[in-house]
Amino acid sequence: MSALQLGQLLGSAAPQAPQKRALGATGVAQAGQAVIASPIFALKWPGVAKIAIMSAKRPSRFFYDCEFIEDGQTIELISIGIVDESGERELYLVSTEFDPDRAGSWVRRNVLGKLPPPSSDAWQSRRTIRDRVLEFVTATSGRPQLWAWFAAYDHVALCQLWGTMPELPRALPRYTRDLRQLWEEAGSPALPAEPADAHDALTDARFNLVRWRVAAARHPAYASADLG
Repeated sequence: MSALQLGQLLGSAAPQAPQKRALGATGVAQAGQAVIASPIFALKWPGVAKIAIMSAKRPSRFFYDCEFIEDGQTIELISIGIVDESGERELYLVSTEFDPDRAGSWVRRNVLGKLPPPSSDAWQSRRTIRDRVLEFVTATSGRPQLWAWFAAYDHVALCQLWGTMPELPRALPRYTRDLRQLWEEAGSPALPAEPADAHDALTDARFNLVRWRVAAARHPAYASADLG
């Protein structure tokens, strides 16, 4: 529930004074934010208060990429890279639990050789990857917003770290926004050449941020926004 929705709900339930001036959407949202931030509301509905406060703020955008093994029935995470909208915070992790023997020829040729050495701290269990991803995307005050290029498989590989959909943390979005779709809606503007080390998850996540900046600057829904 957003601050605007909460303010509207409270406003519809409260008696209206005859001479009271209409608040408008901004005023209603501010009223909702004030109620959400109150100690009583936070004590009675802590989960709702946290989600609503995050929703009322500017979204925290994250651009990510997953490398994975898929056989038409399962999607097995190899690695994940995430970059925040500023480009200053990054996360790169590789699963210790994937089976390289299941990788097809394309993955063997384009992905496995770019993984870090076994001594790297990037190698972690799926449980640790799950915990660190959630910590990374909820470290800011805004509600997380996920973006990826051809996002469908990436989203499944990410979410299955937690198991079934009902097991996903409430703070994690149930969908990933597709950069490819945004780019096409923006008129397919020219993009820089892909990096030479593409198909490394962190390299691709960084390039997704580049794609976002190019596409969002030309998209009517984002062009007037502060893109960071």
